[in-house]
Amino acid sequence: MVAVGSLLALERDAQAGPVSFGIGPLVAPAGGNFLDKPEEKKYPINGQRVEVPPSYPGFGGFTSGFGLAVDLRLLGFVGLEIDAIKMSNKGKADIDYTVNGVKRSYELEIGHDAWHIPILAKGVLPTPLVSPYLLAGMELVRTSNATATISENALPVAARTDNYTFFTGGFGFEFKLPFPIPGLDSLRIPVSFRGSYFNIGNNIEDRAEYVSTQPQKITFDTRWKFQALATLAVQAYF
Repeated sequence: MVAVGSLLALERDAQAGPVSFGIGPLVAPAGGNFLDKPEEKKYPINGQRVEVPPSYPGFGGFTSGFGLAVDLRLLGFVGLEIDAIKMSNKGKADIDYTVNGVKRSYELEIGHDAWHIPILAKGVLPTPLVSPYLLAGMELVRTSNATATISENALPVAARTDNYTFFTGGFGFEFKLPFPIPGLDSLRIPVSFRGSYFNIGNNIEDRAEYVSTQPQKITFDTRWKFQALATLAVQAYF
């Protein structure tokens, strides 16, 4: 059965033109967002760097969403993929803070909503049924609705955000259904695993704004330094 499917796929690929076009939904993009601790932990105040409580933590959290994937393929092995993915990017951390003379641990959450638009070059090994591929490029992140909350309202917190751009790379596998579908070149199920990086800066003032006047207030930047994402799509190719 597998051999018959492979022969059908080979025949279909041989009949396909030099350029193919695929489009379909991203069914289950999911992964995680991460912010490490800054290298410079002292905050600049009046020309000097000083320790400010609470110390900036690292953040981590789950991300998920939905979207659409478009793929342009040349000669079967060179491609350009453009996605549009609506996501909720949030992460949590525990911070130690003293309230009314009592030091306790509080849960802090930051995040934003965003449209992620990866624009990725692809290199594909065009085998009959399962085609492995590599991808790399930039990922535009258009943010909105930044939030910051802390348990028990231990101290005033706020959030800031801006649009930013990841460098994204990864690999995947494209599963081709072995039977013909009228009107289509093929129906394929691509699965990818991606990692993304944004240079947010390694000083504490790059990640947050501390206001030392009473009452103290901290405004956290919700842009993420790292993202890991797995995607599953169903694409019709013409």
